[in-house]
Amino acid sequence: MPVTAGGSDDISNIRPLCYQCNFKRHTKPIIASSKAKQMRKLRYVVKRGRSAGTVLTPHLHEDNHYVVSLTRYEKDYQRVKDEYALPEWVSKGYSVRMSNPSVKSHRSPSLITPGSIELYDV
Repeated sequence: MPVTAGGSDDISNIRPLCYQCNFKRHTKPIIASSKAKQMRKLRYVVKRGRSAGTVLTPHLHEDNHYVVSLTRYEKDYQRVKDEYALPEWVSKGYSVRMSNPSVKSHRSPSLITPGSIELYDV
């Protein structure tokens, strides 16, 4: 809700927008899109071995990007900034580097194939 329309200046009411988007928005409220309500995340549950049952999630690299790839070769890696964009990449057949830093055997990211990745609603 815009401050000019009685909205609060509390942090929960602030929306960081680029100049052009903010200018177009003017004093109109930002309407939560149906896409935002249907945000989905990825996970993979290890099926075999000592770590069976361990949940892996997309691995955030030091450069604040996630990695997807059609092959296992680093030269084919694509960097994705937004975690919520990952399901779209998976639907196109890309594998995702996933890890679980709290489990010793899965601290290093593994490339998980799209058929093994589970989508869930947030």
